Amino acid sequence: MAGRGLALLHTARGDHAAARDWLDRALSRAGREPDRYQWVHAYVLDAAVTGALARGDSDRARPLATALSDLAARCDLRELLARAYLHLADLGDPQGNARARSLTLSIDSPHLQALLQPDSARS
Repeated sequence: MAGRGLALLHTARGDHAAARDWLDRALSRAGREPDRYQWVHAYVLDAAVTGALARGDSDRARPLATALSDLAARCDLRELLARAYLHLADLGDPQGNARARSLTLSIDSPHLQALLQPDSARS
């Protein structure tokens, strides 16, 4: 989690190389945690996809978004699964938005609802 936070700080400062380095470290460490901590891994994946999309790096974002989708589905992390679908929609998946909307009907998250609005900038 600390690596994710440092990556977000570097992103806000415009240092995308340092942000990517911290996210790579966080992803490496989060993937070694026991099953009950897989939400941390998913949370870091979400930040990594968000950062890659912000930089326009779809080659990096696509496999990360797919990994997030797989992990979130396997661990029943519905909000993170919806975010994965939104990321995939941003990457051109024509069903991504519909899947996210369907899933969010049962999720009480104002932030997620805001992301589903047509004019929202996703982050």
